[in-house]
Amino acid sequence: MTVRPEEERQGESRRALPRMPRFARVLIGIALVIGVALAILWLQRKPIADSFVRDELRKRGVPARYRIADLGLSTQRLEDVVIGDPAHPDLVADWVEVHTDLSFSGAKVTGISAGHVRIRGALQNGTLSLGAIDKLMPPPSGKPFSLPSLNVRVADARMHLETPYGVAGLKLSGEGRLDDGFHGTLAAVSPRMAVGECTAERLAAVLKIAVSDQRPAIEGPLRASMARCAGVALTRPGAQLDVTLNEAFDRWQGKADIDLDAVAATQARAQAVKGSVTFSGGAKTTQGTLELTSGAFASAMLSGKGAQIDGRYRAGSAGNGFTGSIAATGAALPRAMLARAGALKETAPGTPVAPLLAKLGDALIRAGRSADISAELTVDSQAKGGLIRVQRAMLHSASGADVTLSGGEGVRYRWPDGAMTLDGRIGMAGGGLPDAAISLSQRAP
Repeated sequence: MTVRPEEERQGESRRALPRMPRFARVLIGIALVIGVALAILWLQRKPIADSFVRDELRKRGVPARYRIADLGLSTQRLEDVVIGDPAHPDLVADWVEVHTDLSFSGAKVTGISAGHVRIRGALQNGTLSLGAIDKLMPPPSGKPFSLPSLNVRVADARMHLETPYGVAGLKLSGEGRLDDGFHGTLAAVSPRMAVGECTAERLAAVLKIAVSDQRPAIEGPLRASMARCAGVALTRPGAQLDVTLNEAFDRWQGKADIDLDAVAATQARAQAVKGSVTFSGGAKTTQGTLELTSGAFASAMLSGKGAQIDGRYRAGSAGNGFTGSIAATGAALPRAMLARAGALKETAPGTPVAPLLAKLGDALIRAGRSADISAELTVDSQAKGGLIRVQRAMLHSASGADVTLSGGEGVRYRWPDGAMTLDGRIGMAGGGLPDAAISLSQRAP
């Protein structure tokens, strides 16, 4: 038997193994190099990203401080974020996360999450400015405003907002896709807001916000200590809002259940007003319906224990108007009108009709002291004055008297000069009044 050396046997074993092709060895080498490079990049991703972000901030002239807490493929987290002048920063956040989606076309931001955020903003010429943050925004596209398709989750974001109308403080929390599915709560306070001739003092609101198909829906209470508009003052006005805005935020529709302690105008005032108002329109013109009741009220033509108003209105830069009905309980005519009724006693002294006129005057005075009244009217108000027209009216007095007004132009009252005309048919009966129908036509005030 022949024994072969160990070296000979190992050589034959090596010759039995197939040789790896050259290109395969090259590919493996390249893969190893790429793998090592990727590993180095992954380990150094924070310094690289930090350098890139700082270069971009420097190019755009945006002062900022932050700390990169995590840098993953789908989520990037920054902490202790400060953007803007450190003495008066435009944004401060304890943490912010940016969520991205990687594809062959590149990276796309799909969402933003944040903890406690503080922002300073200003509304200028209809555009919201966020100071140094504006330099980080993409350039205007020229397209109409629309909410972005971005998933947002905010724990507590607060904004100090300066506007041409006043300063407001806002607080927002919520989550969902901004253009469809977002739900959150917005709280707002302002010491004073003024829009045109309208002002409001100590405004406060807590509103629920829900966005569906680009249209935000807002629901919740709004209250102020005082509001004034076009010569009308409201004491402690409040409203439970249910509003839907369009995609551009420049038109609205909805309903408000309102209550206020008092309302006062140049020629009228009322206590404890409650009811509902619907509205639809935009900044130039808004119209809708209203149903309101009040406690004690007083005006140049009438005062009483309670009132009710029901009809349609319009409001805007072209003027304000109303068409509908009013009703009053425990109503009394002004003293000047009662004095005119009493003057009938002195109309024809010493004549056979004097006793009848005196009796009529007493009956009118009793009827005018306390009665339930209803009327149909229209109101047209412009910047320099307005006109009230009572077309039909009915009075039922506590004295038993009934008086109706119908036909013609009715009663027309104009302000601020106080001119009044009467044109129509007056019917009366009961309460000491004669059964009569009188037609009047007054062409001038």
